[in-house]
Amino acid sequence: MFIKEADVEAVSERIKHGRDIEEPTTPMEYFYRYFTSSLRGDDRLSGLMDLVCSGNAKKYVYVTNVISSSWLHDKDSKVAEYMVRISSLCADEYLANPYDICPKIDYYKKDMLLENLNHILILAKAMDKKSIMLFFNLLDSKRIYPGDYIDLLKYLSKNNIHRAFGYLGEIYYYGLEVQKSADKAMDMYLKGKAFGDPVSCNGIGRILMSSEYEDYGSAKNHFDLASMSGILNETEYRLYELYTNHLMMPDYGKFYLTKSMSMGFLPAIYKDGLGYFEKKDYASTIIRLEPILDYSRPVIDFQNLAHRFLKNKKYLPCLVALLASVELGSRSSLDNAIYILENHNLLEDQDKILFGLYMRQMREGVNKNLNRIGDCYFYGRGVEQSYVDAFSYYLSSSVLRNTEGIVSVAYMYEKGLGVEKSLWKSFSYIRQIEVDDKNYLLLFYLYIFFFAKVFLFNKYILGFTITSLVIFQVGRKYKKTE
Repeated sequence: MFIKEADVEAVSERIKHGRDIEEPTTPMEYFYRYFTSSLRGDDRLSGLMDLVCSGNAKKYVYVTNVISSSWLHDKDSKVAEYMVRISSLCADEYLANPYDICPKIDYYKKDMLLENLNHILILAKAMDKKSIMLFFNLLDSKRIYPGDYIDLLKYLSKNNIHRAFGYLGEIYYYGLEVQKSADKAMDMYLKGKAFGDPVSCNGIGRILMSSEYEDYGSAKNHFDLASMSGILNETEYRLYELYTNHLMMPDYGKFYLTKSMSMGFLPAIYKDGLGYFEKKDYASTIIRLEPILDYSRPVIDFQNLAHRFLKNKKYLPCLVALLASVELGSRSSLDNAIYILENHNLLEDQDKILFGLYMRQMREGVNKNLNRIGDCYFYGRGVEQSYVDAFSYYLSSSVLRNTEGIVSVAYMYEKGLGVEKSLWKSFSYIRQIEVDDKNYLLLFYLYIFFFAKVFLFNKYILGFTITSLVIFQVGRKYKKTE
C-alpha cells in the first residue's frame, strides 16, 4: 500500500463536502472509497465491492472487523492465517530496522521530555550529566531517531561518553542516514564494549552470530553481557535464536523467547503466535498476534502522516489518517481519533462518528468511555436520546468504581431519569464514592447538596419544621402569660 500525503488531504476534502471518488483505478483509490462510504454509513454492499478491489488492504480490514466482532466469519483458521502473514511481514521489517518503528504517541498525554527536547540537547552538548542521561533514555525507548543526532553522538563519544559508541554502531549497522557498514559498526561497538555499554555488546553479538562470522560461542558471551543491563528486549530474542537455531537447545530458547515477549519485543510476539498456529490453536493465535496489527506498515505510514498533520494543525487530514489506520487494525489510532473529535469541530456529522468510535472501543474491551456513551444517549448526540440507555451505561461505569459513573447514576435516581426516582438510592450511590486526594472536595459538596436537597428544600420537612417552630414560640408565650 503506497500512502501519499496529497491523497489523504484529497480524501479529507471529499469527506468534508460529501463527495466520492467517481471511478477508482488503483487499489488505494478503492480502499479510500470503501473507507469514505463506511464512515458515512452508506450502502454496505457497494462498500464491500470496493473493498474486494482494494488489494492487500482487504486482508487488514477483514481481520480488524472480525476481531472487533463487527463482521461474522466462518473459520478461525482463515483469520489466523491472515494474522500470521501480516505479523510475519511486521516482524521481518522490525528485525531489518527496529528504529523505523517508533512507540505509539498518545494525544491525551503530553510527553514532557519530547516537548523539552531542544533544551535537553543543548544541555547534553554542554555535558550536563542529567541531560545526557535523559537523551540516552529517549534513544533506549526509541522515542527519538538516532540518525537525527549523529553529530551530537560523535561529539559525546569524543568527550568520553561511552554509551554514544553503541548508538553510532547502530547507525552504521542499520544505515540510519549513512551508508551501511558492518565494519564501521563493529569498530564503534568494540569501543563501547570496552566500557561495558550494553548496546555495543548486543551489536557485537548480532554481528558474530551472522553468517559471515558464525562465532556462536563469542556471540553468546556478548549477549549475556548485554542481557545483564536489562534494558534491551532484543538481546533476549537474539539468545532465543542462538539457542534454538544454532546451539540446538530449544528448551533454553523458549525461556528467552518468553522473556523477550514479556518485554514487548515484536518478533518474539510473532514467534509465540506462530507456535500456536502450527499447533492449530487458531483462537490463541488470533489473541496473541492481535497487538501486532498496530505495527503493520500501512498503519505506521498513516500514523506518521497523522502526526505530521497534527504538528501543522491540519486537524481534518489528521483525523482521516487516524481513522484509516483504525480501519486497518490500529487501536492506538482509535483513541487518538476520539481525542481529535472531542477537541475540534471538523464535520457536520462528527457526533455520529464519535459515538460510533466510542461503541467500537467498547466492543474491543476498552471501557474508559462508558460515561461518554451515556452522555451521548442522555443528550441525544450522535444517537437517538434515551435516558434508559444512558442510565445503563452510567450504571456499567459505576460497577467499575468510576467516580463520574457513580455520580451520574446518583443524579439519574435523584431526578427519576431512565429509572424510578429514589432519593435513598441516590444517596446510597454517593456513599460508594471512595475518598482520595482528587475527589474529596467533590464528595464534600455532594453531601452538602444532598442534605440541603432533602432537609431544607423538601416542602414537607420544611412545612413541618416551620409549624413546629410556630407552635414552640406560641407555647413559650403562653407560659410567660401564666
